[in-house]
Amino acid sequence: MNDQAGIPRLVRELRERTGLTQEKFPAKLGFTFPTINRWENGRAKPSPLALKQVEDLLRRMGDRGSDLLDNAIDVPEGERQRLTADADRHAKATINKSLERNRHHFKAAREKLEKWADNMVLAADKELRDTKEQIKAVNRQARYATTVEEQHQLQEKIKYLEKKKRHQRERIFDVEDEIMEKRDMPIDALEKRMHQRSESAPLFTIRWQGT
Repeated sequence: MNDQAGIPRLVRELRERTGLTQEKFPAKLGFTFPTINRWENGRAKPSPLALKQVEDLLRRMGDRGSDLLDNAIDVPEGERQRLTADADRHAKATINKSLERNRHHFKAAREKLEKWADNMVLAADKELRDTKEQIKAVNRQARYATTVEEQHQLQEKIKYLEKKKRHQRERIFDVEDEIMEKRDMPIDALEKRMHQRSESAPLFTIRWQGT
């Protein structure tokens, strides 16, 4: 119904159907007790924004509020469009800010990961180079070995170092695989965040009056 005389009955019936007290019902709509009390007593009428809050609550009630919804006071179309446009604009601004924060976090995480990756690769390469240098040094010693026993010991050492060198080469591949896996993790997390859905719902209403 569009007639203002129906507002007190509508608000009172809505409060009774929610099963809330006169003190708790205003909080449900995001208003104060004196404001709701004035609506129920017909001493004041809700603003278009307040009427939209009432309508949203009726919709959330489902079947319990369907008959009241059919008779609810309509928010003027112009006001409804303005409120919807404002809500959409604020929602987009909030999402953009969130995405910007995500980009900053991703950039910082990526830089930290790249530094870690460089250190891992450099450390693995250095270990391999050191082992190669040791093999060269032992080979030089072996050429000048004067006894069979000394030659045998040096050859055993070379055999150990060659085995160590193979493991270190394999370790480099393992490090590269680990780096690739860790690089994919922040990208996957960012993609999940970018594909998250956003929904909006009225939580509270702020009213003010100029003096």
